[in-house]
Amino acid sequence: MIDDQEKHGQVQNIIRRSQALILNVQLLGADTSNAKQLLNSAKSALDKSDYNSAIEFAKKSMVEVMELKKQVKVSKGDKPLATSSDKRISDEIPAIVDTEEKIEKEKEKESQAIPGTDFEGGFSYLIEETRANECFNIMSTLADEKHIGLCICRTNPVIIRRKYNLKDNVNVLWLTDSETSKMPTISPSLESMIFVVEEFIDNNDVCVILLDGLEYLITNNSFNPVLRFLRKIIDKISETDSILLIAVSPKAIKEQELKLLERELMPVIIK
Repeated sequence: MIDDQEKHGQVQNIIRRSQALILNVQLLGADTSNAKQLLNSAKSALDKSDYNSAIEFAKKSMVEVMELKKQVKVSKGDKPLATSSDKRISDEIPAIVDTEEKIEKEKEKESQAIPGTDFEGGFSYLIEETRANECFNIMSTLADEKHIGLCICRTNPVIIRRKYNLKDNVNVLWLTDSETSKMPTISPSLESMIFVVEEFIDNNDVCVILLDGLEYLITNNSFNPVLRFLRKIIDKISETDSILLIAVSPKAIKEQELKLLERELMPVIIK
């Protein structure tokens, strides 16, 4: 059983994601009034601690706006936008955890794009791969003239730049406890890192940030502080057109920790 505080947090996370999706689709010109109405109903139910109703309304809102997004891409303005059918979302929701897992699966499908070609501004992604490799290719593709890049990694920056042909507009910081004057480094101190990342976002209208070394941060700080650190960055990214990429090896962290990360970020599983 999960307590009311955890239920409240889960519903808040879903509402926050739905808000970000609504803003994104609204910029594409879609009519999101129905999705907003559903989201307001979710917020009202949450205020009354009616968690089951809140999660149901939040899910409907998210499915609605995801359907709108697909229609916008297909129609290109020459066909009327269709909303999701009530029949698709009329099933009862037996439990908050089960419902959230269904939403996460839909979100995961939404994020399963060809790496580097369909990542959207304002969103944060969890790149799941055994050994960090594709995440750097994604960074290299996204860091074009419009996206200034910041890469925080556990590998020597000289090696990373050479191996993945990172452009000059990508700043690479070596995540390490060791100090060296030969290349820029950053310590695993979460206080220092949040300052550097937030300042980078503030100073660049559109940027892409890659964090490789999540396991290293967890080892140095424990999981919960790292999760709070990521939530701050995710929230800040959602207010911009920038993109956040978090690389993680699923086998290197606990299963429950991976599930919590997948709730906060949009998972992209690299096989």
